[in-house]
Amino acid sequence: KLLIEASLRYMAAHNAARKRAADGDSVTTRKVKSLQCIQMIRAVPFPRDANKELAGMIHPAIDGKDFTPLKVTDPAFYMFDGSEKSIRDIIGDGDEALDMVYPFLINEASYYEKDTAFLIGKFVEYSTEVLAI
Repeated sequence: KLLIEASLRYMAAHNAARKRAADGDSVTTRKVKSLQCIQMIRAVPFPRDANKELAGMIHPAIDGKDFTPLKVTDPAFYMFDGSEKSIRDIIGDGDEALDMVYPFLINEASYYEKDTAFLIGKFVEYSTEVLAI
């Protein structure tokens, strides 16, 4: 609700500034602001054994903690044999050698059939111009 209300306020201010500029009433000024986001890297599958059978579940330490920073070496799965596995254990180093990721959509039931335990992303920051209102 807060995001929608803020978006509507911004659009109203933006439209009003454009109208003033078109009417010659004022100069539209902009300022540079930072936009912080989590950019998706990839899906992380559930751990499987040699027979492709499910071998573990989401670790209780991350279950329900979407967008919480997680080291790729921290436990992400609790294996049925009592051991723990990290994201790095499951997917390897991959293309992006990151030490910290942000898991989200953790243990979502609708992703189970796609063999997706959760998605991981990285923190990114963009500069953008916004209206100075």
